[in-house]
Amino acid sequence: LGCRTEVVRVADLSEDTLPAWVETETGYALLVAMSSGGDSVCVAEETLVWQSREELNQRLVGKDLLQVTSSKVAGAKLVALEDSFFLGSTGSDGGAERLVTLFNIGDKSLVVSEQQFSCGCASASLSSEKVFPGGFCTAKLRMELNPNTTTLRTVQWFVACSPPDASLMVDVAARSEKKTRISPQHFQLGRLRPSKSDFSIQTTVKCTGACESVLVEPVFLSDGVSVAEVKRGTDQAVVTFHVRSLEAKRDHQGRFSIEAILAVEGCAGTRELYSVTGAGSIVPEVSVEPRIVNAGMLEAGEIVEAKVALSAVLSVPIVTSAHPGIVSATSAGSTITLRIQAPDTPGFFKTGILLRVGADHVHVPIHGFVVEDGSVHKQIKVGAADP
Repeated sequence: LGCRTEVVRVADLSEDTLPAWVETETGYALLVAMSSGGDSVCVAEETLVWQSREELNQRLVGKDLLQVTSSKVAGAKLVALEDSFFLGSTGSDGGAERLVTLFNIGDKSLVVSEQQFSCGCASASLSSEKVFPGGFCTAKLRMELNPNTTTLRTVQWFVACSPPDASLMVDVAARSEKKTRISPQHFQLGRLRPSKSDFSIQTTVKCTGACESVLVEPVFLSDGVSVAEVKRGTDQAVVTFHVRSLEAKRDHQGRFSIEAILAVEGCAGTRELYSVTGAGSIVPEVSVEPRIVNAGMLEAGEIVEAKVALSAVLSVPIVTSAHPGIVSATSAGSTITLRIQAPDTPGFFKTGILLRVGADHVHVPIHGFVVEDGSVHKQIKVGAADP
C-alpha cells in the first residue's frame, strides 16, 4: 500500500502522523484521531477512548518509543482490517449480521459508487458513501442462508469507489446450521426371526431454533410400515412407526428395506421433506446345512448330486424357485437331494434354490467351476507328511 514505518516518541504523535498503526500489549491498533478531550484508538471495529495521553501510553508497547506505520498513501484507498469477514452462524430467521469498519488510508477523499456481491444472499448498508482522508465508515453486512441446511458459504464483496483505484474487494462468509434434525434417521434392524418380525421403532424430530411447535406429517410409507403415534412438543416431535417386516419387499436372501418420508414444518414456517429408512433380513426358523453347496470342478454339462439337511421338517419342503442348472430336488425327511448340471461355459458359476418350509423361506446358494475340455480336474487330497 506504500505505507512507511518509523520510530517516534509518544509525545511526538500528532495529527500529521495519523491515522497510524501502533503496537499494543494485545496486538496492533489503529490510531485514527487525537483530540484535546482524549486520544481515540480504533481496534478492529471498536473505537476506544482514553482520557489522557498517560493512560494511552500505559497501553502501548515500548512506553516512550513507538514503531508507527503511517497509513497515509498518495490518493485514496479503501481498506479493511481483515482479509475476510466472518458473520457467524445464522439465526432462526436464516440471517447472520455483523458491523464492520472500512478505512480510507489515503490523503484524498473517496466516494463509494456501487456495491456488488457474488451471491444474492448477501447485502450491505454503509453509514456513509463519502470517506474523508484518514476517516472511516461502517458497513452492516448480512447474509441469508437456508435455515434447514448445514453449510459454510463464502462470497466476494466488491466495493467500487471513485476514484477506481480506491476500490476494495474482500471475502464475506457465514455458516448455516440445520435447525431441524431427525435422530435416528436410519435403523439397522439386524437379523429377525419370523416370529419377531412385528415391532415398533421411534425417531425424534427436533428443532434447534426458536420454534413454537414442530408439525410432522407422513407423505410416503413403504410396504410394511405405518405410523402408530406422533407425540408433539414445543420444540420436538416423537414419531413411532409400526414395522411388519414380513410385508416389506424382500430379495431371495430375505433382506428387506423400509422407508418413510416425513414432511416437517419447523423454524420460520419452513416445510422440508426428510427420509427415515431401515434395513434388515428375515432369518428362517429352519436352518440348512451346509449353508452353501460347493459343486466342485465339473466338465461342461456334467450332472452331480448334492445333499442338504434341514434342522427340522415342519411340512414337506416346496421348491418355490430354482435357478438355472437345478435339474431336480427331492426330499426324504429332513434331507433334500439336489441334481446340479454344470453350464456349457468354462469358468466359475453360481446358482441356487429357494425352499419353503412351513412359513419359512430358505435360500440355498450353489457354486462351482466348469473346466475347459481336456483339462485335468481330479481333486487330490495331500497329507501334511507328504513331500
